Amino acid sequence: KIESALIPGKEGKYTICVSSQVGCSLGCCFCATGGMGFSRNLSCGEIFDQVIKAGEYAAENGGMLSNIVFMGMGEPLLNYDHTKMAIKLMLQQDRLSLGRRHITISTCGIIPGIKKLIEDKVDVKLAISLHAPNQELRNQIMPIGKAFPLEELMITIDEYVKATDNRIFYEYIMIKNMTDKPELAHQLVKLLKGRLAHLNLIPYNENP
Repeated sequence: KIESALIPGKEGKYTICVSSQVGCSLGCCFCATGGMGFSRNLSCGEIFDQVIKAGEYAAENGGMLSNIVFMGMGEPLLNYDHTKMAIKLMLQQDRLSLGRRHITISTCGIIPGIKKLIEDKVDVKLAISLHAPNQELRNQIMPIGKAFPLEELMITIDEYVKATDNRIFYEYIMIKNMTDKPELAHQLVKLLKGRLAHLNLIPYNENP
C-alpha cells in the first residue's frame, strides 16, 4: 500500500503529496516510511493516477489541483525514469498542463539523480531533505549521507541552481536535543549563506 496526501490551500487550490515507491530503502531514523523497508518502485501510471484521483476530489469540492510535490513515500530519484515520465505527463498541455514551477521533487540528496535532472533539463522545483548542517550528524540520522557526502551534495546543488536559476527548498527537521541546538543553527546559516535557498523548519512528528 501507498499513501497520498491532499492539502487544501487558499482560494480552493490544493497541493498533492505523491508517493514514488512502496516503502523506502533509505532508513532515515525519523521517518516512519523508512522503517517499512523497500518493496518496489511505482510505475509512471501509478504515480500519475494519484494526481488524477486528487484532481477529481478537488473538483468535486469546488477547487482545483495547483501543486504537486514528490514528498510522499519513497525516494523519487531512485525511481528516476518513472518519476521523469510522470512529470512529462503532468506538463503536457493535453494532460494536466501544469507549469514547471508547480511541481516539486523532494530528495534525500541522491547526487547522480540531481545530475540527471540537469542533464535531462527536468526544470522543476527541487527540495533537499537536509536535516543536519554537518556530515557527522547527517550520517547519524540519514544513512544515505555516508554514500553522498554533504560537501559534494552542496556542490551538485549549486550546479543545479546554475543550470535552472531555481531557488532550492531545504527541509530541516527539528528533533529536540539532536538537531535543534543553537550551534547547529549557526552551522546551518553558514552552510546556506550566499545560496539561493528557502529553509523549511519542520516540527518532528513522533511515530512508533
